[in-house]
Amino acid sequence: MKKYLLFCMLFLFAFSLFCQQVTDDSFIPFVTKLKAVISGTGIVLTWQYPPGQGVTKLIYRYREEIDEKNFNQATLIASLNEDVESYVDHPHDTFEYYYLVLLRDRKGKTYEIFIPFRNKTLLGVSLEKVETEQDLATKITNIKASAAMDTITVSFSSTKPDREVLLYRSTSPILMPDDVLQSTSFVLVEKGKTEYKDQPIPGIDYYYAVFDTALFKIGDIKIEPGKNTTLSPVKIDTTIRTGLPDVKSKRPIPLPYLSLDKSIESDKDLMNLNSFILPSEQKIKPGTEEAVKRLEGSVIKRSEEKTEFQILEVDKSDNPEGDAYILQIIIEKNLYDAKLTAAEGMLKDFLRIRHKPEISERANFYLGQVYYMQGKYKEAFLTFNLCTGHYYIETQSWLQACYEKILE
Repeated sequence: MKKYLLFCMLFLFAFSLFCQQVTDDSFIPFVTKLKAVISGTGIVLTWQYPPGQGVTKLIYRYREEIDEKNFNQATLIASLNEDVESYVDHPHDTFEYYYLVLLRDRKGKTYEIFIPFRNKTLLGVSLEKVETEQDLATKITNIKASAAMDTITVSFSSTKPDREVLLYRSTSPILMPDDVLQSTSFVLVEKGKTEYKDQPIPGIDYYYAVFDTALFKIGDIKIEPGKNTTLSPVKIDTTIRTGLPDVKSKRPIPLPYLSLDKSIESDKDLMNLNSFILPSEQKIKPGTEEAVKRLEGSVIKRSEEKTEFQILEVDKSDNPEGDAYILQIIIEKNLYDAKLTAAEGMLKDFLRIRHKPEISERANFYLGQVYYMQGKYKEAFLTFNLCTGHYYIETQSWLQACYEKILE
């Protein structure tokens, strides 16, 4: 133990001399006083670092003390701005974990420095209890839907307003989980919102349902009629001219259709209009035939078996930043090697944190693929539906493949 402490002291002294020689002016390539403390169902990480350096802080986690030998196996769990000096990690298990905080400068250089008691922990920490998605989820009650002019207002109560929820609309009552798949539309309701204004087509009865997004993605769909789904239909009056200017007068009712079967001049029977002669078959022109072939080629045919992961072009960038950088690391470490269980866990961890909608849809796009490769076709189908905002075209073949698997 004494030898180890002596070694650490010598290492720190030598490293301080090294920093004075290789760094510019006041730049310090590592954080200090990194601590990991258990707080409830999370592990709180704190550190110190002088402001104004323009760096990005990269948080790593591993089940052993992190050093040069096992660094490539550590999991990057967060990428933070320089003004952030704490982070709460929520592992999905009770394993013992060690942490490391590295810095990346404005030019994209990452300083892979491992200093005990400064930017890495020497003692592992573990949770006594892990919160499940069911523990974290919000409970939806008191759902109501009312129509006024060209808008249907849907309101509800949420026990955790900061949770993201899904609002589904259907033309038939939503009384069972399978009814959700028949819904005509859905929308992500912003965190903190408990009301949504919908403008559907007038003259049709609509029913609504609200679910916790995270629970929905894992297929945990609980229907509570009258609480999170509406029991009575609501519709917009057909006299409402949605999106069109008002008119002062309505068109008069036209005369009934006259069926003329005799000539007015000669009183002779006219040809029976119900029996007509089909035109003779003719060969179409080459240009028309080519246009038909192009149309046939654009029709979505029965999908082939999906055997490989599809990586979006945006995630093949050489210089990703922030959340995109973390997502790319997850892809490179797991999807390319088909580490399905690890990929599922890391993507779920990634989606626990709030990201830009486009980033979240990309993460869900890959999580859907992981579910598909694991044979979890229903979970994959539901997850791909969360990606249609920015990646509608890319998800269509996957949705079709999932749908065919579910029907088998």
